[in-house]
Amino acid sequence: MCKFTVACDHAKRTDFVPVEAWNQAHLPAYLSKGSKVLVSGYLKQNTWQTKTGEKRQRIIINANSVEFLDPKPDGADSETRQRQVPQAAAVG
Repeated sequence: MCKFTVACDHAKRTDFVPVEAWNQAHLPAYLSKGSKVLVSGYLKQNTWQTKTGEKRQRIIINANSVEFLDPKPDGADSETRQRQVPQAAAVG
């Protein structure tokens, strides 16, 4: 599983949403801070209880697909980029 966080900018704030992408071990090689991606999937709510008995929860995105939106690197044609990033347009 590959875990990463996406930042969603709004007019007055930025939300950081955790993402889980299963069976996508190649993603960390192509993701870096500030990379633009389009993530499609479904929301999943994790609920747990702390040692002190407090109930906690968080929402994550379980990614069905991750599309890279950054321009291709200089000197790389689209065919090369597709070979370098397997299933870039449909991860999951």
